[in-house]
Amino acid sequence: MRPFLIISALLLSGCANGPSPWAQHVIEQSRCGMTVPDAQQVAGRKLREIGGRTIRGTHVATRGTSSVWFDFKGNSLQAVQATWTSALARGDDGPRRELCEAAPH
Repeated sequence: MRPFLIISALLLSGCANGPSPWAQHVIEQSRCGMTVPDAQQVAGRKLREIGGRTIRGTHVATRGTSSVWFDFKGNSLQAVQATWTSALARGDDGPRRELCEAAPH
């Protein structure tokens, strides 16, 4: 029983329990109206175009077990969302961050 617990703990420790520091940085640096090249610069990698609009977005960048989804309308960034693989679920979603909402007065 003990070897099973040790192996299980090692397997679970390798899985993320939230977005990676890279994904958090990309989310924090993303701004309303950014272009695809701007977003690629923030992500430090090429964005993969999904070929249509999905519930998460139109483009995605992945690093390790984390991904950042970018939702463009035309060539203008509207929202971002981090996703990651965790020990408890096949994939977890962070909150969608709407970048272009008007600030409350």
